[in-house]
Amino acid sequence: MRNEPSKVARVSRLMALGGATLILGACALVPPTPATGPLAGYPGNFDRALLAPGRTAMCAMDPCAAYYQLPPGSGTRTVRVNNLVAGTGDDSEPFFVGSYYRFQSPGLFTVDGTNLPPAVLWVSSRP
Repeated sequence: MRNEPSKVARVSRLMALGGATLILGACALVPPTPATGPLAGYPGNFDRALLAPGRTAMCAMDPCAAYYQLPPGSGTRTVRVNNLVAGTGDDSEPFFVGSYYRFQSPGLFTVDGTNLPPAVLWVSSRP
């Protein structure tokens, strides 16, 4: 009698192979970040969000890395979230304004010294 794997071992291997294939296939479906700039075109994602005046974004997992894009001609400005300083940046590219968790949601982002509409960030830890 040859040393063959049991039926349970064969089924376990097939299930592991199927799971790995499913995970790799799902990763292939995630769109790449566009070449036009960091996070450009992504108002929300699973772990990052691009905010701008008047834009609402949602992250489906926490922590959520938030970036803010000022409109052209704004110069250097300070961005606040719920009245606390989140970051300072200019209108040349999106800048990091912090990582946020579900218990901090929603975050209301305003720009000091302007009448720009606020941006809102919602964070959910349940995709």
